[in-house]
Amino acid sequence: MIDIVTHNGIFHADEVTACALIKVFIPSLYASPIRTRDPELIAEAKIVVDVGGIYDPMTLRFDHHQVSYEGPLSSAGMMLNSLENNVNTDCSGSLAKFLRNQLIDGVDAIDNGKAPKRVAGFMDFSGVISSFNHYDPFSSWQDRMFNEAVDFVCDLLRRLKAQHKRLEAEKVEVDTALENCASDILELPRFLNWQTAVVKYNADAAIPLRRVIWPQQDEWRVQVPPKELGSFELGAAPLTEENAPADLVFVHKNGFIGSAKSKEGALQLAS
Repeated sequence: MIDIVTHNGIFHADEVTACALIKVFIPSLYASPIRTRDPELIAEAKIVVDVGGIYDPMTLRFDHHQVSYEGPLSSAGMMLNSLENNVNTDCSGSLAKFLRNQLIDGVDAIDNGKAPKRVAGFMDFSGVISSFNHYDPFSSWQDRMFNEAVDFVCDLLRRLKAQHKRLEAEKVEVDTALENCASDILELPRFLNWQTAVVKYNADAAIPLRRVIWPQQDEWRVQVPPKELGSFELGAAPLTEENAPADLVFVHKNGFIGSAKSKEGALQLAS
């Protein structure tokens, strides 16, 4: 029996990502896909991705092109949903949500024509995957390039898994620091990914946090929290060199970050 089938010709980010999801989360089921539109080979396959006109997770069919499917998913989103519901994988609800937010929702949107218009000079993930296509899309070289693209996405998915694990652990440390914070300056034991927690905290706090400080190598960093996640607008007054400590290292010209050699100097810069 054929393990996996997807369509031949030009490949796109959704079926490449769907195949990479199988390879990362259920490697025992993965073999290099047969790329074809032959109905007999499609019917014979254990897993069918982005071809065949059927979406049925129970029979491992993951196509979204048929008229009968009106949802927002591409084969990538379909595959992730299936993995999330499979108790034999480590694609937990938390990790699946992270992968959607970081990658999969965008792949789905682009493949279904729902993404914002691309701006010149900005390459999206689907554009990166498109660059793997060979100039002769029906040659044996195209199959080789497809497999290279799958391996590229596998590496990305493994990095995202590791990032998610790290962020979950860091969130516990940041939450503990917030619980113990008694002023409008949050001190962290080291660099941690704090922005999500601090922006959420500031939205409801009677006394919002104005500064976050932490030790980093041989100095102490000071940063002003953003007003909103992803925004360059500051949630408090910018840092300045007025009343700067004697051990000042730098203040960014936009005033969002600076540093001093000592914790005392960092607190003075933060004041």
